Amino acid sequence: EFSLADLNLAPFVGRLEGIAFLDIWLEDRPLTTAWWKRLKGRPSYGQAKVGPGAGDEAEMFAREGQKTAPEARSVLADLKSSGRL
Repeated sequence: EFSLADLNLAPFVGRLEGIAFLDIWLEDRPLTTAWWKRLKGRPSYGQAKVGPGAGDEAEMFAREGQKTAPEARSVLADLKSSGRL
């Protein structure tokens, strides 16, 4: 059932997708991955303005996110290996 929690989290996750960080966040989270696929499959999702805008802005967000994704992966790996995450 779709809830207020889904509605609240969708823009955040949409932004992660827009900046090419979604795969980092979903890594080792199969239930969250399935939730995101279900949420994106809702007709209302396609009508909503979720994540970065279209066109040049979306391309810029994705490009810049791809530049920083390796560093983010490294930080997460360090946190996991140290037991802090």
